[in-house]
Amino acid sequence: MQNGNNDDLFSISPNGSFEVSHSLDREKNSLYIITVTAVDSGNYTDRHRFFNINRDKLHIYGIVSFKGLPSLTGTLTFVRFQNSSDFPRLNVEIVHFSLSEDEPVGTLVAVISAASSRAEPISFYLASGNFEDVFLVEQTSGAVLLEKPLDYENRKDFPLLVEARDAGSPPFSSFAEVYLNISDVNDNAPQFTQGEYQCNVFENSPPSIFCDVLAVDADSDIYGMVVYRITEGNSEDIFSVDPENGLLSTTSSLDREHIAEFNLTIEAAELENPQNKDTTTVVVTVLDKNDNPPHFTQVFYIEVTEDIPPGHTVSQITTSDDDTGANTLTYSIVDENEDLPFYIDLTTGFITVVLPLDREEHDHYVFKVVVNDSAWSVSTDVTVTILDVNDNKPEFSHAFYNVVFPETRDEEVLVLQVIATDADVGKNAEILYLVEPSNVEFWVNSSTGEIYTKHRVILKVLAKNAGVITEMNTDEALVHINVINTNDAPIFSSTRYLANISEDSSIGTSVVKVSALDQDSFSDWSRFFFSIASGNTELSFTIDASSGVVSVNSRLDRELCSIYHLTITATDNGSPPATGTTDVIVTIVDVNDNAPMLISTLAEVKENQPQGTIAARLNASDPDSPPNQGPFTYKHIHCIQ
Repeated sequence: MQNGNNDDLFSISPNGSFEVSHSLDREKNSLYIITVTAVDSGNYTDRHRFFNINRDKLHIYGIVSFKGLPSLTGTLTFVRFQNSSDFPRLNVEIVHFSLSEDEPVGTLVAVISAASSRAEPISFYLASGNFEDVFLVEQTSGAVLLEKPLDYENRKDFPLLVEARDAGSPPFSSFAEVYLNISDVNDNAPQFTQGEYQCNVFENSPPSIFCDVLAVDADSDIYGMVVYRITEGNSEDIFSVDPENGLLSTTSSLDREHIAEFNLTIEAAELENPQNKDTTTVVVTVLDKNDNPPHFTQVFYIEVTEDIPPGHTVSQITTSDDDTGANTLTYSIVDENEDLPFYIDLTTGFITVVLPLDREEHDHYVFKVVVNDSAWSVSTDVTVTILDVNDNKPEFSHAFYNVVFPETRDEEVLVLQVIATDADVGKNAEILYLVEPSNVEFWVNSSTGEIYTKHRVILKVLAKNAGVITEMNTDEALVHINVINTNDAPIFSSTRYLANISEDSSIGTSVVKVSALDQDSFSDWSRFFFSIASGNTELSFTIDASSGVVSVNSRLDRELCSIYHLTITATDNGSPPATGTTDVIVTIVDVNDNAPMLISTLAEVKENQPQGTIAARLNASDPDSPPNQGPFTYKHIHCIQ
């Protein structure tokens, strides 16, 4: 207000409410003309503090303005005064000065009544203070009712201004203030500020606070007090939470290599009503420290062929580290042998050949590889086995062999063993022996030669590696063989003779005839005689020395000996004598020359036994063979008293 309010009888609020500040006297002044100014934009020349930064706090201030045009607007307000008795007279009956926020809609809050001597009926309105239209006043009855649910957390009081308006023209109004307090109820559960918290803690750190969680309960006083606890993910009690302020701590040092991450469930419950609660997840990441040495991923056994050229990479030494992050590893070989033909790259661990290899001189190498990181040093043994290649030819132990060999009619008789050696190993050292040129009288296998001949002969034997013969992988030796005549043993026409003869045959009966042949060229060496060498039990048989006829020599008894195994020899007159052998198997055929015999001849029976009682059961045996034994016929001859 710029003028017209010299006695400060009126006041106006920033929201435009025009009010009387002091008592008025109509008889003294019945009309006031007041100029009211409304400003819709701030003064940009004003100095405002936007920032205030010191060691303790940071204050930031902001001004929101609307640059309206024009910036100033003026209006005149006319205030006319009527007789005070012309305004409605109000009466307020408060039913509830304080309302619980869970009061049901429709609750009667107050009853406004009014009377007017000027013009009735009176209508009632809520002029101000009814934020979000929570309350309702009935126009005719003046009953103030709860229209919408209350929320203490949204608004804690309502300064209602009630208007009573008469029916005149213009209408006159009177106002009354109804101040209502809202009381809190426990209608809110705690809520965490985050659905998930991400927290970090270094391994091997001593027990300490590393994170905090916050849950807010919109209720007031004791209804808003929250208690924290860990409900899941803390099976080993590694973590604890302060029940009052939500500070998370470790109870012992952690090992990232054992468990790298924990998922904790934190509960915030009301102290007054633990059923009102909320939960959140805390993901605890254990940060790494270099507390583990690198370790080799395997035992290193390397195989390299001896013909691999220098500069060739044969393997890579690999390591792993339970720690994370970039821990630089360096590799080196620790070996006192200056002639070691290998080199390892400092950073990659690749092992490279630097000198020629020869398996025949050195078939394996064992050396130590050391790996270092920023804090640890470990080592391992590396074994390199040199594999053979076929770089050596066979060599005979002699360049010339001379052998005198007696003639023989046996097959595959060893004449001579020629030996060649090869400095290589495995397949590369396998030697094949060949007769060159090929000869039908002789053959030789991979290590020996069996010779059959009647003539004097000289052989050339080759020893070569397995595979195609070349000048580089063969060697040769000459074998001189002189075959001399020897006494050959007589050879029977059969290696086994079978014969059957009855046991009642008379002495001199022919059983079988054997025959033999001696192929010696000397007539004296080709003559021979027969004899029984073994198996002639009780001299049961005899053989004619010249004809080879085997005859019965004594009485035969099948029950004493049923089969004879005779060894027959043919011995020549050579020097020394040579003997051939054969087997004669003679089976004795049974005749019925034995009577049956009772096995049991004594039986006992009790007296007074009824007729038909079995007194004894007789058994008999016969040493003859079927069909000359059983079944038997039993006959009662007489009874001896």
